[in-house]
Amino acid sequence: MLANLVSSSPCGLCITDARAPGGDDPIVFVNRAFEAQTGYGAAECEGRNCRFLQSPFGSGRAPSFASGSIRKAVAAGTRRTVRILNYKKDGTPVWNDLSVVPLRNVSGAVTHFVGMQTFTPIGDLVTAAGQGGLTQGAQQQGEGGQQQQQPQQQGEGGLSAALRRLKSAGLAAKSQSCCDLSGMASGGGRPLRAL
Repeated sequence: MLANLVSSSPCGLCITDARAPGGDDPIVFVNRAFEAQTGYGAAECEGRNCRFLQSPFGSGRAPSFASGSIRKAVAAGTRRTVRILNYKKDGTPVWNDLSVVPLRNVSGAVTHFVGMQTFTPIGDLVTAAGQGGLTQGAQQQGEGGQQQQQPQQQGEGGLSAALRRLKSAGLAAKSQSCCDLSGMASGGGRPLRAL
């Protein structure tokens, strides 16, 4: 039943192996929604770190505030929710509302991470910006669901300022996500038996 739920979820899901040699958390599973939303098939994803989505055509990695935040959460074995700029296989940029959650074995050690993703085309958020749908800065959600806000530059307003914030911060308005983890306690739930 759990395998069917994960496979058929409308939310893009990937699972990485935290125990893999080299500590690079390679992808060991992606569901059909992840494949459909990114354009990458499971065989193209497995063995790679999710960073490949951070540059056009999977050619490398573009560092950002959000990716640094994800790295810190993975290193600490904690949950993190961010909005990050990703790219589909065809090079199309998309915003990814990404929640990364550690999975622990029966002894409490982190064995895997689940990445739950909701991809939004850039144009949808630009439209939201023009309709006042942007927050007053870039937000990310950390452990316990608290919001951490990046300050907005003084004197900015209107669509051009919103577009600058979208470009520079890589973050924008909070969208409705199929992957809302606000009620999920870090490390809670049943332990992962095998993957």
